[in-house]
Amino acid sequence: MSGLEIVAAVSAVVSAFHGGSELLKLVKQKRRARKARDQAQQEWQEEQLQASLLAGEQQIDLRWKQDQRELGDYVRVGDGEFYDRSSSGRFQS
Repeated sequence: MSGLEIVAAVSAVVSAFHGGSELLKLVKQKRRARKARDQAQQEWQEEQLQASLLAGEQQIDLRWKQDQRELGDYVRVGDGEFYDRSSSGRFQS
């Protein structure tokens, strides 16, 4: 190999390493962007779940209060009997 061929070969190797380094930077950037997007999606889903759970709690509480107003002691006594049975292990469905 002549000196010129060696210089060309070394230059090609250096260029390949540089290209690999640039490619790795690009992969890392894409990974970070995807991770940030996934994190934002997960946060949105958790917020939606939290809102749904709160709304469900409020709806159930409102319905129980409506039923208690309309049916009076039947609801309160019935709920008490259910809780007594379920906590003592006597609840049979």
